Amino acid sequence: MNTLVAFIRLIRLPNLIIIFLTQLLLRYCVLMPIFNNGFVAVESALTTTEFLLLCLSTVLIAAGGYIINDYFDVKSDEINRPERIVIDRYITRRSAIIWHLLLNGIGIALGFWLGMKVGKWYLGFIHFAIMAMLWFYSTWFKKRFLIGNLVISLLTALVVWIVFIYETSLAANLQERMPEIYNYLYFFFIGYGVFAFLVTLIRELIKDMEDIKGDKMTHCKTVPIVLGIKNTKNITMGLVVMVMGLLAWYQVQQAIDFKESQNIPFYQVRSIRLIFTFLQIPLIYIIILLLQADKSSDFKRASNAVKFVMVAGVLFLTYYLSSIS
Repeated sequence: MNTLVAFIRLIRLPNLIIIFLTQLLLRYCVLMPIFNNGFVAVESALTTTEFLLLCLSTVLIAAGGYIINDYFDVKSDEINRPERIVIDRYITRRSAIIWHLLLNGIGIALGFWLGMKVGKWYLGFIHFAIMAMLWFYSTWFKKRFLIGNLVISLLTALVVWIVFIYETSLAANLQERMPEIYNYLYFFFIGYGVFAFLVTLIRELIKDMEDIKGDKMTHCKTVPIVLGIKNTKNITMGLVVMVMGLLAWYQVQQAIDFKESQNIPFYQVRSIRLIFTFLQIPLIYIIILLLQADKSSDFKRASNAVKFVMVAGVLFLTYYLSSIS
């Protein structure tokens, strides 16, 4: 493995692409149709270039987080994932720290600069806080009961919310002049963030069950170590059922809208079917996998299934565009 390939593996390039794609689709499939269709006489607070820099800031800080996580996780990875170790084999620890500081420095600087562009320079502290939480996650949170899982899940939700947070002109104008549209967008971003939070929490718990051997050797106090595999599986399946319930509630709300509407838009009927096919059925499959899981490879399979749900949830935004355009 050459250094470039090792670095790409270190920063988890596929995960960074998902982060970038999430923010990109939230802007161009949810927010921009409202601007472009003349629903409101408001322009986006960020130009296209500035928004791409916001995405870059998020991606750079996430990459820095992956680097520092692997930096402090070498001993555990030697047991759980020896084939994936990069630091000390292909990239020196000194180089890893330098890259961590460089990527985070650029990401935080972009955050403050973009904050000044929208008239709220202090928004840059969000980026600094994300960097700090990722550092403390790697050094302390992840070894403690549940805290690390909640931190990563919250940061995943923040990837969603930050797109709306930076649209200061949109929020101010809509809240005053068209509160119904503002409330619609506000609750959409809240709901989508909650979905991201819960699905990430599910995957984090599954990964903890997958890595329980190495975590025990490094004296971690993760949920499966403290509560046991059986109880952790029950909690995780409960969260899966919760996500399915929230999706079902969303589908019911759509069905009610259909019934009240004289013209039922075909895209909304298809939306219900797509949610069932690409989100709810895979979630049922995850429950089946968890019921049968008893070794690391079983939990790995369940973790990959959760990642599919994550990607499907992101790609659903491309279809969501038809409901507001």
